[in-house]
Amino acid sequence: MTSQLQQAIYLARSLSFAEQLELLKTLSAIIQYTHSLETQTATTEEDDAFADAEWVESVRTKIDAAIEASTHTPPIDGEIFVNQILERFQQANQTQI
Repeated sequence: MTSQLQQAIYLARSLSFAEQLELLKTLSAIIQYTHSLETQTATTEEDDAFADAEWVESVRTKIDAAIEASTHTPPIDGEIFVNQILERFQQANQTQI
């Protein structure tokens, strides 16, 4: 038990019954608030971990599908592919102007 806690207990014992009840209500509210914050933090961490796991599984599925598709199609020349993408961007920019 810390010295601060011992001092708080000593102080609480010196209070009247009505003051002790008021202190108890206040402490109860503080404890409930702290507990709710801890619960929210734990839930957020669990949600983040679940979302991360879902994302990883989604990416793995897409990679597996891409690998499977690549075994059934001829290889693509990277330079031609990049040039096709650049051409599409240029066409899109020209239509916006």
